[in-house]
Amino acid sequence: CVCGLLTEGCSIQQNRIPCTCSNTPLWVSVYVEYLVMILFALILCSQVDSHYILSHLAPDMSPQGSGKHKEESKILEYFQDFLLELEDAQPEDEDEETPSVPAVMQWMTGQAHKHLFVSEREQFKIAIRFDHNCEEHMPGHTICFPIVSACTNTVTLPTAHLGNYESFKSNVLTAMKFGASFDRV
Repeated sequence: CVCGLLTEGCSIQQNRIPCTCSNTPLWVSVYVEYLVMILFALILCSQVDSHYILSHLAPDMSPQGSGKHKEESKILEYFQDFLLELEDAQPEDEDEETPSVPAVMQWMTGQAHKHLFVSEREQFKIAIRFDHNCEEHMPGHTICFPIVSACTNTVTLPTAHLGNYESFKSNVLTAMKFGASFDRV
């Protein structure tokens, strides 16, 4: 019973949660039921989905029409496809190797939920930067992984190693699996 949060001795009848407590005022019962419904709605609405992440991306793009801009746009499309693939995965398809969309959010920002306050949602951005010069920074290397700065909500993607969707997916999954994250205590 909803008023059971405040008192004892309530029963559930007819798929509704009526209060049979003799000493609880009706307005308290209705108010508590209303609060429980709001909290339930907030919990359901706080689940991160691909749309939430994608709508908060703030990519630092190269000038329109340049080769770098086209490469960056392609990588953002890979990221969108990656999130949608994770979201569409059936529960029986999931294993320990396949993260969820909230796990991607956790990896990028340190939190796996939506912001509860509208003002925080409006201000929230995930900065996406593109590193076109990783081979100059580290000559002779074979692979670079995304660099995540969760405190500043910034992800730097190494463009030289994300040439197609499969390499993007493999690179990000490896970075998520072996990189440090906030979900481990």
